[in-house]
Amino acid sequence: MIFDFGQNMSSQFYLKINGGRGQKIRIIPAEKLSENGDICQTVDTYAILTLSGKEDIFEQKFSVNGARWYKIEGAEYEQIIEFKSYFTTSSAEDCGYFKCSDERLNKIYYIILKAIESNLNHSHTDCPTIEKLGWLEPNHLMARAVMYNKDVNMLWSKIAMDMRDAQYGENESDLDDGAFPHEYKDGLVPSIAPRYAKFITDWNEGSFWDIIPWGSSIILAAYEQYLFYGNKKVLADNYESAKRYIGYLTNQYNDYNRLYNKNGRERFICAGLGDWGIEQNKGRGRENIETAFYYHDLMTMAEISKILKKGDEKEFTEQAERVKKLYNESLLIIDNDAYYMDCQSGKATQTNQAIPLCLGLVPSEYAGKVQNTLVSLCEGHHLECGEIGLVYILRSLSAADRNDIICDIILKETHPSYLRFVETGETTLPEFWRDDARSRNHDMMGHIMEWFFTEAAGIKSEDGFKTVSIKPNCTDFIDSFECVFNSIRGKISIKYEKGNLDVSLPMNTAFSRGR
Repeated sequence: MIFDFGQNMSSQFYLKINGGRGQKIRIIPAEKLSENGDICQTVDTYAILTLSGKEDIFEQKFSVNGARWYKIEGAEYEQIIEFKSYFTTSSAEDCGYFKCSDERLNKIYYIILKAIESNLNHSHTDCPTIEKLGWLEPNHLMARAVMYNKDVNMLWSKIAMDMRDAQYGENESDLDDGAFPHEYKDGLVPSIAPRYAKFITDWNEGSFWDIIPWGSSIILAAYEQYLFYGNKKVLADNYESAKRYIGYLTNQYNDYNRLYNKNGRERFICAGLGDWGIEQNKGRGRENIETAFYYHDLMTMAEISKILKKGDEKEFTEQAERVKKLYNESLLIIDNDAYYMDCQSGKATQTNQAIPLCLGLVPSEYAGKVQNTLVSLCEGHHLECGEIGLVYILRSLSAADRNDIICDIILKETHPSYLRFVETGETTLPEFWRDDARSRNHDMMGHIMEWFFTEAAGIKSEDGFKTVSIKPNCTDFIDSFECVFNSIRGKISIKYEKGNLDVSLPMNTAFSRGR
């Protein structure tokens, strides 16, 4: 017999049942059904329960399942007294919501929110279905998307402690046994924290253990936390670990020729996965992306040093300028327009334009032309990116005043599309842009959630909401909306309808109109 709880979730089941002594039953969770109506599992997980002959209660307490459906085998329906599925999530308080006149956008918001809630537990997990591990990259890539909805200041501080604990120590090392002799050693922040396992084989497409957008969370997630909550303590707690991580990356960058059998002047880091998720279990643009994040880490550390008065700004900034110079000499193509070529294919891609634009790598005299290249690559209203590029493509298109393209992209009826997931009946966000994605409950592609708050509602701040700018940028195609965000300084409330905008801000904030 199959039970449908109507919502995919990070689930713990509760069963009250009568049966014969020694009777064994099997409970099987699933996130989807097959065409014949039976459950269809991604991984073979189940629980076997042995009945006592009296009324039994089985309550799952120490693990979770990715489940909308449960199948119970070995029992009759009449034996079951009560069967429940509990949605488990962090105790982080709700702090925001967005609702608008376009019900399609509301449904997209909902499935992403439920995916976020499903993956906020002891850490920010990848999914409740398979590994349940704290893969680190969403802690900065999805930070704003999460923080507009949930108060995760304490959880992000806990994740920061996990990263410091997971970092490789002075006498620790591992050798990758894959495509190149890459040594994992002192200073590395591995891709998961807590470090429950090791993923140290490079399968010719990059290392799963040393990926800069993942390890950089020790810098970038903490900085996003500071921007939202004014939390300087996490910056200070992470500072020495972050410096050691920068040292690890710098050694890799300087050792590029030896590691990859090169002899040119260019320098890249390309240990990791690039734009992970552009296809199922595939990335792209490793040199471009990993090196851009190394630059971003250096510049962010310079800013953190200034905030904490550590005096290291010059060292970080000078190295960043060296990286920027070689990056542009190697990748920036200046013709009638300007674009960044993919290091491997030589072509211009959406991600490889958006990331340099957002991270400040583009020389000012070419920024407009690179922006034009990105817009032209997106004018087919079709995304060609994975999880690393997505948030920067959205931000870059918004900066170019092309939220109309974003709205068209997310409302496409075919993949890659959020609306496609809604129309196929998903109640959480799947892992990849495809109907048969492995996990049905990842939040890693949920970056459009940030857009609902920062562009549709127009709420932005870069100083812990001491100063708030409000400018809704999507009123040409969103007729009305309501948005509430309980910031660290109080409640921000916005309502828009028929050209009328009502805004309420906390007493202790400064207001600016925004761009």
